[in-house]
Amino acid sequence: MKYKYSYNKHKIFKNDFISVRNVLSSNYLTQGPTTKKFEKKLAQYVKSKFCISFNSASSALLSACKSLDLKENDYFWTVPNTYLASANAGLICGAKIDFVDINSDTLNICPIKLNEKLLNTKKSKLPKILIVVHFGGCSHEQKKIFNLSRKYGFKIIEDCSHSLGGKYEKFFNGSCKFSDIAITSFHAIKTITTGEGGALFTNNLKIKNFCRSFQENGKIRFKKLSFKDSIYKQYDQIRIGYNLRLSDLNSAIGLSQLKKINKITQKRNKLAKNYIKLLKDTPFKFQKIPSNIFSTYHLFTITAVGNKLQRKFKSFLKKIIKSGIGVTLHYHPVHLNTLYKNMGFKKNNFPISENYSKYSISLPIYYDLKLSDQKEIIKRILNCL
Repeated sequence: MKYKYSYNKHKIFKNDFISVRNVLSSNYLTQGPTTKKFEKKLAQYVKSKFCISFNSASSALLSACKSLDLKENDYFWTVPNTYLASANAGLICGAKIDFVDINSDTLNICPIKLNEKLLNTKKSKLPKILIVVHFGGCSHEQKKIFNLSRKYGFKIIEDCSHSLGGKYEKFFNGSCKFSDIAITSFHAIKTITTGEGGALFTNNLKIKNFCRSFQENGKIRFKKLSFKDSIYKQYDQIRIGYNLRLSDLNSAIGLSQLKKINKITQKRNKLAKNYIKLLKDTPFKFQKIPSNIFSTYHLFTITAVGNKLQRKFKSFLKKIIKSGIGVTLHYHPVHLNTLYKNMGFKKNNFPISENYSKYSISLPIYYDLKLSDQKEIIKRILNCL
């Protein structure tokens, strides 16, 4: 079905075309100076020591888990309310997964539930890594989770796929002030895009060196070309890795878009405020953004409240879609997918995430959306009640 308003759209600026054209006219389409510059600018922007670009955020997540030596018989925890990649990365390493439910207001990992789960888990089954997700562009409660990591000895990977450009207190997401690693996504509809792509941030030199090697088929480069056995030897392979690089063409778009990131996040916040005003006194609740957090509003979700609307929510949703509004769900709880059911996870294991998924939708929110569009969207939605 063709929608008049899709839930999200990419935005390409005029300078993005110029940036790509410059790379096409250069000597490097990949492994060149543009990608190095993009990584440097990203690190400077979020104020992390190191940044490595990847061909996707999923690749960055896998590299992050590998760098922290996640392996068979280790445990890692994440939330059910996330995209599949957050859980996939640890499973690919052979580790065992468990989940922590979300807070019903922020829709992020609940520190209280995490603390309870840690207290009631045998030492042998405590997580080696916790992957926290910044749902919809809103950071988790970083200090509370960090303090628990110090107490229980787990590492923290932040999945900032939705939240590049956002802040926790005075710290940009990706700074790794309260984590070991942060990753982000440059998929077409993220805050800024490279088409496909992602990045990993860290302040740890050992992690940086591992991930750079892992991203380049497990090799390390030598500064000198001359060796006893061969004058041509330029690198050595020290581990198994993959080709997970981002090309200079992709990086060219990202470099150009990065210059607009503050403009983009401000526009999304303005759109979110419009929605909140337009939906005043309606039977919906919104994600609560704590006062010490600046959200990028990658998503604007609404949740039906009250038994009356919840009972007819499926028919309500069908009417919205039929009206030409491209709403969708973020997310179907990960643990209810077939793969995880086969591991023993069941309905009602994580009731807040499950209840949220039953009665929530993501409304259209993207850079070119206008107030008049939002008024029309809300008018159509309310007519479906």
